[in-house]
Amino acid sequence: AQELANCVSGISKIPYLCEKRELWQVLRNAALPSSLEKAMNITPVHVAGFVDGFSKADGLASDQILWRALREAAVAVQKEMSPECAAVCISGFAKVKFLLNDHAFWEALRNAASGKSFEGA
Repeated sequence: AQELANCVSGISKIPYLCEKRELWQVLRNAALPSSLEKAMNITPVHVAGFVDGFSKADGLASDQILWRALREAAVAVQKEMSPECAAVCISGFAKVKFLLNDHAFWEALRNAASGKSFEGA
């Protein structure tokens, strides 16, 4: 999961590659079964890398399957999430319109960013 999260995060830093929908579809498909759906061996750093990278990908902001899996992964690692990882997640999740009304989730992210317990989502 770490290598894939690093790959997603790194590729997202290259504007030209952010526009390559086919590339992002391959990365999305690789991420879902290996790391997100089951949240096995996933850490807050992995979640932050995926959220950061996928939030910059052209055409994925409305992919509800991907973002629900990322949300679940964030909740799964809630107790270990640092304020830094929470800040990255807040920035990325803010680009996903259908999650904007998930008040419990946003409150939990805000608490994690402030160093409080990430609970209630």
